[in-house]
Amino acid sequence: MSSTLPKLLVLFGEEEFLVRRAASRTLDAAKALQWGTDTFDSTEGPESASGALSGGGLLSAFGGGSNFRHVILPGKMTKKAGWGEVLAELVASATKDQPLLLEVRGTPGKRGAFSVILENTSAKERVEFSSPKSHQRDARAAKFLVSEASSMEFVLGDNLALAIVERCGTDLGFLSFELQKYVSLCRSHGESTITPQHVKALMSPMLEQSAFRLVEALPKGKTKALRALNSIKGSNRSDPSMMVAKVLESSALKWLKVADTIAKGMSNEEASNALEVNSWLYGNILMPEVQRMGYKKVLL
Repeated sequence: MSSTLPKLLVLFGEEEFLVRRAASRTLDAAKALQWGTDTFDSTEGPESASGALSGGGLLSAFGGGSNFRHVILPGKMTKKAGWGEVLAELVASATKDQPLLLEVRGTPGKRGAFSVILENTSAKERVEFSSPKSHQRDARAAKFLVSEASSMEFVLGDNLALAIVERCGTDLGFLSFELQKYVSLCRSHGESTITPQHVKALMSPMLEQSAFRLVEALPKGKTKALRALNSIKGSNRSDPSMMVAKVLESSALKWLKVADTIAKGMSNEEASNALEVNSWLYGNILMPEVQRMGYKKVLL
């Protein structure tokens, strides 16, 4: 069995898609080298991880042979919750015969329990996937698309990659999904270059509903547009337009709740208590606003 894998590897950062993909590829590499692999999910809390490290759990389960261990950790870990001791034990348990892959899902706070990992590992044992500055996101996302296409032996031009990013946003997970569709279409046609025609034919329908259309639709009571809101938000968490969508969603949900109280015939006092708002605010601002739009339309 090859021992070329590092005994300890920590994957973390703001770009969770890249963290997860790196973890998956590392596991594939371990299997290719004929390592046995085991994944342990400890995102529910330090209790599961500490329990696994002591008797009948993680280490004892792997004690019968050489295994490549994969432990999934949450981004939010505090020393007060007991994560410090658990992380120290995990790092110390890494050996050449039992390599350890720590995958942190969610951005960890470097001053909390995660600092234990930083203090007890070398720079070579850690890979951080950080987000670029806002003005660099489009260029980075386009470069990602070009590189991904090339890794699959397909050609995607820089300008077309930028156009895709402008339309779809900069979420790498969503862009990877989009690219897979274009590649599949090219492959089915026996082609190796992705063209604007491929992109136009397969662009996700959810992108046809833009944040600007939502801005126009919501004040007019066209709340059916809300059903597209989560799809739009899910397509890109880093695009600035999603911040607009988040604000709209907050207001729209409030309108829906108010419309529901009107439909149920609640009194001002009952409704304000149900919504946990001031009765004056409900009676003078929220309810009149929804009545002007037409509460039945809001509930459509």
